[in-house]
Amino acid sequence: MRIVLFALFCVWLFPDSNNAQACQSPELSQGFLVPQQDVYQHGSKVFYSCDSGLKPALQTWWGELVCENGKWSHAAQCIAVNDCFAPEVPNAKPVQPLQTSYSSNSRVNFSCNKGYQFEEVDVHEAVCTDGQWKLPMCKRKLTACGVPPSVADAVITQPSQNMFDHTDRVEYRCKNGHEMVGQKFSYCMFGVWTPAPQCETWKSYRSSFSEVNSLLFPVRECKPYPTIENGDFIEEAGGRTLKAECASYYKLEGPEQVMCVSGQWSELPVCKAPCLLDQSQMVRSQRPYLIHGEEDQFWCKWGGWVKVKCVDGKAQYEECKCIIHTVSHLLTNTL
Repeated sequence: MRIVLFALFCVWLFPDSNNAQACQSPELSQGFLVPQQDVYQHGSKVFYSCDSGLKPALQTWWGELVCENGKWSHAAQCIAVNDCFAPEVPNAKPVQPLQTSYSSNSRVNFSCNKGYQFEEVDVHEAVCTDGQWKLPMCKRKLTACGVPPSVADAVITQPSQNMFDHTDRVEYRCKNGHEMVGQKFSYCMFGVWTPAPQCETWKSYRSSFSEVNSLLFPVRECKPYPTIENGDFIEEAGGRTLKAECASYYKLEGPEQVMCVSGQWSELPVCKAPCLLDQSQMVRSQRPYLIHGEEDQFWCKWGGWVKVKCVDGKAQYEECKCIIHTVSHLLTNTL
């Protein structure tokens, strides 16, 4: 009796493919079907085209439908020849969900993907004109980074992505049985990743200090472990002190070494941010950034110069000083 019930159950789970439903003739206004039938069997294909002055809402001048168990693969639709299909902009995404088609003179707003910017600052829209799109362009930022460095025996704790903005960071984590050597973070700085850490086996990591001291790490007796924004601490030989290191282009202010004194951390340093310069008024061939505390002069686009000072990520600009007046004045006095 059990065997009979099992056989019936299997038949119910896997019906005969011949029982798949047929499709009724698809609806299509202002067009025609080939072949034209009232009913189409499962798996049948039907082709369609549109009347004069119209085109299928596809990338070709004819369309194809497939009957799939009582339903068509998509709806047949004819649109005006001057309409545009949904636009595609490389390295960008639409601000609003896309439609199947757009009438002439329609506009669609886009935003560039992470790490990209519009080639023309004021052009963010795709414009449909007589069936063709005029598209905005997204170019890679000069300060953006690609995929971060790969580290053996480690993973990155953030979701995977192909492009990162300036100052973005990724965090590495070693697999069990391994110790991290170096900073756990790698930063995207002006288009380049800062050095990534390495993961060494715990045995190898400990043996490197065996000749210097015992396997004790006194700095670990202080809790919680110190952190430094835009930087990291590295245990020096013997684990008796921590050495502070900042991400590339960040400047360390304060003591470079930190110690655990009577269960308390000594003074902690800070990492001061660099300044990314606004070159809209300057000659672009010059350096794009300054280190904290650094001062420099840059040529303005119209021939003068400007003095800039970097203070913890904020560039302080003086007004562009034009030298044309000075030269003219000197020539007048000479004559």
